[in-house]
Amino acid sequence: MVFGLSFKEKTAEAIQRGTKAALSGGFFHHTQAQKFNLNDEATAWLYTQALVHQIYMLGVLYKHSTMGKYKWATPDFLTKNIDSALTEHEIIEGLTPGTRRSFIFKRCIEMDNLTPKERETGQHYHHSAKLVAEKDSNANEASIARTLEGVVDSYFQQARKMFGV
Repeated sequence: MVFGLSFKEKTAEAIQRGTKAALSGGFFHHTQAQKFNLNDEATAWLYTQALVHQIYMLGVLYKHSTMGKYKWATPDFLTKNIDSALTEHEIIEGLTPGTRRSFIFKRCIEMDNLTPKERETGQHYHHSAKLVAEKDSNANEASIARTLEGVVDSYFQQARKMFGV
C-alpha cells in the first residue's frame, strides 16, 4: 500500500492497481489466449473472460475486506475505482473510453447472481468456457475452465495482499 494516504485512498489505489494488473496481462496475457488455437473471435472472448474473472475476484476481495465496514466502502466506490483504471488504460491503448466497461460489469453481475454453491463449484468458469466455445466449436471447454480458474487463483494470491486478506 501507499504511505501517507488515508485508508480510503489506499483502498482506491488498491482497486485501481488490481484492475491495472489484470489489464496489463500479468496473469493472463492475450498471447496466452492465442495458444488455444481458436479463431480470432473466440480468442478475444477467452482473453476478455479471463479479464472479467480477475476483476470479479478484485470485487470479492474488496467486499470481504472493506465493504460495509466503512461508510464510504460501497459498491459504487468499487465500481468508480475500477472504471477509473479501465478508462485510463483504454485511453493509453487508444480505445474509446467505456469500450470494455459495460461488458465487464455486465458479466460480473451475472457471476454475482450465481448461488454461492454454483460459484463454489466453478460454474462461472464453465459458463465462460461455454461462451468461448460458442464462438469456436474446436474450443476445449474443460481446458478453458481450468485455465480461467488457475488465472483467478494466481491473481487472488497476489491481489489479496493489497487488502490484507
